[in-house]
Amino acid sequence: KSLAAELARDLGEVFKHLEDYPNAIKWFEIAHNDGDKLATFMLGLMYERELKDYPNAIKWYMLAGNEQKRIDEILAKEALSQQESNSTISSDLNSSK
Repeated sequence: KSLAAELARDLGEVFKHLEDYPNAIKWFEIAHNDGDKLATFMLGLMYERELKDYPNAIKWYMLAGNEQKRIDEILAKEALSQQESNSTISSDLNSSK
């Protein structure tokens, strides 16, 4: 990891704090491409928390490594959300009869 990667990650943090997610992603990806694992993790965190884009969150967590627990939590959350959605649809269908 280089000084340039650390600076890119720092810029990503600034843009994330400003809620300018496209620029945050851009700078975190630059840092990731330069080998910064923390930036890779931050991409997963951003996709999970701010953007609610769970497939991309999982992708970045996998690239960051050692994030299996977080990935399992996302998958469990997604499965529960799907079950709740199916239950609501079923309930709506039954009440419309």
